Amino acid sequence: MVGMHVLIGVAVFVHVGSAARILGIVPSPSYSHQVVFQPLWRELSLRGHQVTTLTTDPIKDSTLTNLTEIDLHFSYEAWNKIVMENVLSYNDNVFGAMLQFMTQIFDITDEQLRDTSVQKLLKSDQQFDLVIIEPLMTAMFAFVEKFQCPFISMLSMDGFSDHYKLIGNPTHPVMYPDVIHPYDDEMPFSQRLTSVVFPSTRLLIKKHFGLNYSSVNDIMRNASMLFVNSDPIFHKIRPLVPAVVQIGGGSHLRPPKPLPHVSITALNTLSK
Repeated sequence: MVGMHVLIGVAVFVHVGSAARILGIVPSPSYSHQVVFQPLWRELSLRGHQVTTLTTDPIKDSTLTNLTEIDLHFSYEAWNKIVMENVLSYNDNVFGAMLQFMTQIFDITDEQLRDTSVQKLLKSDQQFDLVIIEPLMTAMFAFVEKFQCPFISMLSMDGFSDHYKLIGNPTHPVMYPDVIHPYDDEMPFSQRLTSVVFPSTRLLIKKHFGLNYSSVNDIMRNASMLFVNSDPIFHKIRPLVPAVVQIGGGSHLRPPKPLPHVSITALNTLSK
């Protein structure tokens, strides 16, 4: 049922009876992020759509002939180093650790954009009908403007306040607080973080895409839909505009595999 909701949302942008060219961008080097998107790539390709993905965890299924994967798995080496450094400094200065974390994220994004396969895509004259993008490593939004097509923002978690605001969905810091809470009355932490993040993002876009690109905020405001991996059973009930779709509730689940023969033998022995 969850997968059907996602496919219905995607189908809004796909002509009936024709295959779409879809670009999926999920650059986060975290398997818990990737596993939410993988069933979508698989199902779209099985339904005849031409799917190209930028991912740190390729499915690598040769039977999915309509799926082209650009492998960014090399990002894990830098990611693991960053995570460990910030975990160690978390107790001393949570805000400083977060700012350092976000700054280092751009080093990873820069490395991803310098990848040979990514550069080939970036410099190509390919056309896409739809982009589905994880709105976390925001320099990647320049691909949306490059290919000039509708896009869907999709998260493997609930959205942050900014994600809801950018698509016009009402939010409230008390009723629906972010994971990161503002503590400074003069300038909320999210704004201080934004003041560091977006200038760096603009530099990355200028470096890899060129000068004639809109700001990240302006691009993100043009999202056609926002898919959030939340569920009213586990998350607070909140007002949602029609463009926001909750896809939580097991989209990451796979059909169960049979137990290995060794396990079955052991269980049979115990039952006796």
